[in-house]
Amino acid sequence: MNLQEKKLGVVVPIYNTERYLKQCLDSIIHQSYINLSILLIDDGSNDNSLNIAKNYALDDERIVIITKQNGGQASARNVGIEFFNGTYELIFKEKNENFYTFVLKNENVLGIEKIYQSRKFFNTKIQSSNFEFPKIDYIQFVDSDDFLELDCIEKCMQKMQDIDVLWFDYNHITELFFKKKALSQMQIYKITQEQIIDKKKWLELVKPYLFWFVWQGIIDFNFLKTIKLKFINGIIYEDNCFGILLFSMAQKIYIYPKIFYHYRLRYGSTTNYHSQKKINPDSYLYPLFLELDEDFYSF
Repeated sequence: MNLQEKKLGVVVPIYNTERYLKQCLDSIIHQSYINLSILLIDDGSNDNSLNIAKNYALDDERIVIITKQNGGQASARNVGIEFFNGTYELIFKEKNENFYTFVLKNENVLGIEKIYQSRKFFNTKIQSSNFEFPKIDYIQFVDSDDFLELDCIEKCMQKMQDIDVLWFDYNHITELFFKKKALSQMQIYKITQEQIIDKKKWLELVKPYLFWFVWQGIIDFNFLKTIKLKFINGIIYEDNCFGILLFSMAQKIYIYPKIFYHYRLRYGSTTNYHSQKKINPDSYLYPLFLELDEDFYSF
């Protein structure tokens, strides 16, 4: 079977990352593995991020854009999971020079506003039934201020046969000052050997309370649907909960200790605000912070 027959869904949550978004999207659309469905989810950005995303969607038929009310990365990623799962029932809304747009007919708890599909690649008469949800075999999450090595997906897909989760390594690109070099999880746990393990062996390799996973690999989508796992909305460090539960239920985990992902540590990011014991005033979490009298530990 041709490796490229398997389709990978890439979910990119976007929130005010206009400075970095082009580098991120270029690293996805120029992957050596081309059988992709790319979902860009604008989580209420108030900068130029959405316009950048639209420009990419005009030239790449693999891209669909969803706009939603700001709800955080967990909420945006859950939209991606539900979209690829075909959860939504869509109604044609309107067309303009460049896009057909759709809205949700069914319950809209995550605040989805519009779904955009480029008219250039949508040649049929528009009815609600004409929107075909992509059928994917695997799913990958990429943060919009990070980027991939151009052979990341191809190299990883070669390893995915009968694998529930593939876990690869990453490095840090930092705009911040640290006294010590930031380490990846595999560096923390001194994991250097490429291997297939089960959940019991994973527990022996890592400390579950110091484990996170979301953009460090690829997940078999049928496995993800079977275990019915999503992200917890409205919390910080949601990747800890997701990663621990995901690996605890996986039968086959492929450890691939190669750097395929470049993770950016930057001013103004969610993680950096929390590391300084502050909450971004633009964040969906800020009203809760105010309700707790700006006490970070209570928050």
